[in-house]
Amino acid sequence: MIIRPFDHALWLAVLAIFMFAMPAAANGRNYYVAPHGDSAGDGTRAHPFNVNDVFSGRRGVGPGDTVFLSSGTYKGRFDIKASGSAAAPVVVMSAPGAWAVFAGALELHDNTHYLWLMNFEITGNFDSSKLRVTTEKGSNIAGLNRKDGLIVGTGYNRGIKVINLLIHDVVGDGLSIWSKAINTEAYGNIIYNNGWDAPDRGHGHGIYTQNDTGTKVICDNICFWNLGSCGIQVYTERGTIRNYRLDGNIHLNNDDWFLVGGYRPLDHITVTNNYMGENSKMNLGYMSKQPNRNLYAAGNYIQNAIVAQWENMTFVHNTIFGELTYAPIDSTIDTGYHIDSNIYYRNGEKINYCKMRTSFAEMNGMGFERHGEVRREVVPNDNLIVVRPNKYEPGRANIVVYNWVRADKVAVNLAGVLEKGDRFEIRDVQHYLGEPVVTGTFTGATIDIPMKLTAVDTLMGDFTGLMHDRMTTRKHSTVVFGTYVVRKADAKK
Repeated sequence: MIIRPFDHALWLAVLAIFMFAMPAAANGRNYYVAPHGDSAGDGTRAHPFNVNDVFSGRRGVGPGDTVFLSSGTYKGRFDIKASGSAAAPVVVMSAPGAWAVFAGALELHDNTHYLWLMNFEITGNFDSSKLRVTTEKGSNIAGLNRKDGLIVGTGYNRGIKVINLLIHDVVGDGLSIWSKAINTEAYGNIIYNNGWDAPDRGHGHGIYTQNDTGTKVICDNICFWNLGSCGIQVYTERGTIRNYRLDGNIHLNNDDWFLVGGYRPLDHITVTNNYMGENSKMNLGYMSKQPNRNLYAAGNYIQNAIVAQWENMTFVHNTIFGELTYAPIDSTIDTGYHIDSNIYYRNGEKINYCKMRTSFAEMNGMGFERHGEVRREVVPNDNLIVVRPNKYEPGRANIVVYNWVRADKVAVNLAGVLEKGDRFEIRDVQHYLGEPVVTGTFTGATIDIPMKLTAVDTLMGDFTGLMHDRMTTRKHSTVVFGTYVVRKADAKK
């Protein structure tokens, strides 16, 4: 039996907290919609509107208004026209005591601005018989009813926030944010199991994005098990990639890349405090034939990585416990490099510079790593436990655990997230639709979280004719690595 992670009691408990996190707006109205809503309704909880009436703009939703989604499944493809202002956005979110599921796809209409999409689920509009394998090559296919889960920026959109959504099992990319989406933020989303298989490879990434004007913020998202090559892909062949801040994201079990790069040069890229899990890799730069400019990468916890084709960059205070390759566009362009204060495990024996295996002493000789460290161990001797509180939902946080000592359970301090007396639940991200792994009442003491877990959320759909078996292999990460979400829960649950 599948238990949805956001239950009625929980939403009643945290709705007021969400309202506190939203910008204040004078005279904001509340609209209720429902799968069974009626155009003749009045938009109250008792007589909700049809969702298309509100999304189409016919109900005049405007600055400061909130659209509450009643429980149930909204099937189809939805075009959203609802604009707020910078001080008073329109908010679309699951209603108090409700959890909304969109089975299909959502896309923001041209000139939809200052819209927050919060706390609901997007999944594919199919049952177990829906095929997710095609004989067509490439990303632009005619079959399979291919559609990304949420699309922002095909037309002009400004000030969009995508917050704490659950996006899984869509036949496309989970979340697409294109260059016409100016100053967009993707925050706290959990995105997995998206895409399809084809003769050339698996397709469909967690987050696929490009940017030109303004700054895109991609923070605290958890992406994994998407069938394409990347959990997070900031990529272009003919477009533009500039002005990104990627912070606090967790990337696990993709067996491929956290990718920032393409065939065009990058500019002003900030990559900080991201956490790479088992079989995950980071590529900053990729295949540009012209120099990329202005990389700042700091505080990342990296298994394997390539940092390529930069004219100038700062790479500091990162921890590398696998292989790291520095690849300048040629051996003479490194005067703009500041590489220092990084920690390398495996005695620093897996450092490459300019396509050559390079010792730590040689890095020092080039003027790099004057304050860096080399450690003999293959991996750290001590565990790393990171708790990242959610800025839009007090009482919620992402937890990432590197359990290097291979303990059966780890003690986690949640004093900065929960208050004494709070009821809480902790969910294993890899089995997010299952039961919580820990529930209780917070006393202020550390909380033991189990590490020997095996259950995972299964793929939806029909994979008959599968050509790449590894794309659909779902095996929980080992005892060494775990990712969890803690949230407040109601005492009556």
